[in-house]
Amino acid sequence: MNGNRFDVVIVGGGHNGLVTAAYLARAGRKVLVIERREMVGGCSVTEELWPGFRVSSAAYLASLLQERIVRELELERFGYLVDAKDPAFFSAFPDGRHLFMWQDEHKTLDEIAKFYKAEARIYTAFEQHLEKLAQVVESLLLITPPEFPPRGVGDFIDYLKLAGRLRKLSRQEIVGLVKVFTQSAADLLDRRLFLVVVRGLATAFCSSGRCNHVFGLFARFT
Repeated sequence: MNGNRFDVVIVGGGHNGLVTAAYLARAGRKVLVIERREMVGGCSVTEELWPGFRVSSAAYLASLLQERIVRELELERFGYLVDAKDPAFFSAFPDGRHLFMWQDEHKTLDEIAKFYKAEARIYTAFEQHLEKLAQVVESLLLITPPEFPPRGVGDFIDYLKLAGRLRKLSRQEIVGLVKVFTQSAADLLDRRLFLVVVRGLATAFCSSGRCNHVFGLFARFT
């Protein structure tokens, strides 16, 4: 290190390490990031894994990156751009049929209706339910979880504040939130989507999208 001294040393130049380093540097800390690979970014890099083919190594989803981080670190000024894939998912079946999930909800519902029209209505209700839960959960992702178990009056106050954020949810939606916390994506969808072809694709969508916000919150609070 040539005698240099640092306030913080971060081992690993992945997306989490880089975001942490950026915020620490903005706060006036002298930060060193150590990365063993020839490039930084971790799972959020685009590499030429095979000659002529550049792919995202592992970060197939960008929706979990908070808009606040994008804004505060001015990522767009440094080339950050999200180009949503459309269709979002595709599945082919042995009988020759196929199913697309598009960014356009109406196009997706038309695809589902090819298999069973009633399923399209069920899927719409499920999406609306999940969206309402996600809106509340996303507001919690950047807060510090209260101490568990509570150790003092201040901790109980923090829990009351946390409970206050759930006031936007109906009783049925709170029950749904608990189920998302305690069930796998497959179990959650089994009770709502009964067509296997739709349920399978929705499980992939749920695991990589809105449900991930809820599951991520659960991981932080446990």
